[in-house]
Amino acid sequence: MKKILIVEDNELSADILKVILQDREFSIETVDNGEKGINKFIESYENGNPYNIVFLDILMPIKNGQQVLEELRGFESGKKISDNEKVKIIMTTSVDNYENVYKSFKNKCDGYLIKPILKEKLFKLIDQIT
Repeated sequence: MKKILIVEDNELSADILKVILQDREFSIETVDNGEKGINKFIESYENGNPYNIVFLDILMPIKNGQQVLEELRGFESGKKISDNEKVKIIMTTSVDNYENVYKSFKNKCDGYLIKPILKEKLFKLIDQIT
């Protein structure tokens, strides 16, 4: 079973994503800001039960999604995690501009989905990257 972390400050957006993902057998956890997302990610790795996929909103309090993305990839680099074992990170956001898309992929996200999230696009992306 794939383990998923949703990092999303908008409760409705997180709930919609959870409902869509319930069509498959995933273990899903949510947090409502970037700092909590980083902490959950590190905790799961250190407990030997890392996440397979992280869904990451960009516009969040405390730490935005771009900052979280950089920190998660930095953590993995520091632990010398191989590319094929790194968590798959999908940006799920309403921010649809070149700068954010470019920055996300430059910082090694695996996918970028614009809200509202369409079920077919979501599962197609998951199947492509996992």
